[in-house]
Amino acid sequence: MIVWACQGMKKMIILLILSVLLIGCYQQGSNPATGDNNATAGGGAQTGGGSSGSGGASGAGSTTVRISGFAFDPAELTVKQGDTVVWVNEDSVPHTIKMGSAFESSQMGKGDSAEHTFTETPGEYPYSCAIHPSMHGKIIVVAG
Repeated sequence: MIVWACQGMKKMIILLILSVLLIGCYQQGSNPATGDNNATAGGGAQTGGGSSGSGGASGAGSTTVRISGFAFDPAELTVKQGDTVVWVNEDSVPHTIKMGSAFESSQMGKGDSAEHTFTETPGEYPYSCAIHPSMHGKIIVVAG
């Protein structure tokens, strides 16, 4: 009887620890002072939806990168200089896009998106999620 009670208590403690960790991870990127949970794009514009199409400035193209299952899809993308990339968060946890000094979004909740128009010099631009640094992607910009 005592052994059964100890096993039940161990399970309760483990569940409590996991719950605290999950809550802490979810709230890590939030800003309670402003209540801001939307993405902003340094050097790009903010969008409110998860859709994109062709178009943009000067007839440039637009491509969507899905964030799902703690991964970027596609993880590597080639675009022309002047094209816009839209990242859409389909996960239930927040994510960000951090691309060195070229671009950084604020936290994106589920359904939020951020975009960046690649006017930079052609080359490779790796990026990651600041909240989940194991998430990596790369944009390859070629001359338009």
